[in-house]
Amino acid sequence: MKIDLHTHTNNSNDALHDIHLMIKYAKKVGLQAIAITDHNKLLTEKKARDLTKQYSILVIPGIELGKMGFLNHIIALNIKKIPTQTDVNEILQFINDEGGFSIAPHPFSRIGYHNYQDYKFNAVEAKNGINWICNLRYKPQHKLPEVGNSDAHAAYMLGYTWTEIEHADTIERLLETLRNRKCKPAGTTIPNHLIARLTVTLGARIIMKKYRQIPKVGFSYEDTFYFNYTGIWARG
Repeated sequence: MKIDLHTHTNNSNDALHDIHLMIKYAKKVGLQAIAITDHNKLLTEKKARDLTKQYSILVIPGIELGKMGFLNHIIALNIKKIPTQTDVNEILQFINDEGGFSIAPHPFSRIGYHNYQDYKFNAVEAKNGINWICNLRYKPQHKLPEVGNSDAHAAYMLGYTWTEIEHADTIERLLETLRNRKCKPAGTTIPNHLIARLTVTLGARIIMKKYRQIPKVGFSYEDTFYFNYTGIWARG
């Protein structure tokens, strides 16, 4: 069973596509479960259940905690509310008390926990789809379950990096499988041209907002994949 536990929709300021497109594309590329982990915005349990039923793919409510571009990030899965604590130990305890599951994402990046083993994370992201330097610095360990995630910020980034687990038809069984270390990171990093495509699109979006350029009727950033160098938005 292929699952991806770290993805972003356009509810994150640095991502492009809405949740429906992300889930449909996840199913298209062969994922059987996907966690939506937008920056400091929690997908509700009800919304996750509705999407699971609608698209016949297990949708896991989640969140990526931590200020974008600053501080260290924490992925929390299957929690009911956003923690208000600021201490990492208290946050991880809150996640456990909620019956949730915590992951140390991109542990050797600037916004990851280099010393993740000093804290009570439930798992560590041994392979991240967009941070190959972090992946090179990571060394296999035997303390925590290891997972692989895309960290996708656009639909076309899904399906390159994932976690392999035994089949699980509910979130609870999936998380229990992870806790029992019956999982392994799989796939490869996302191709550089797709990361560049995302970067250019986000950069162009910032420029357009700064200079208050108003798109034509029907235009949406969610449907737009890249900006060409003649100054015209092109659609994928």
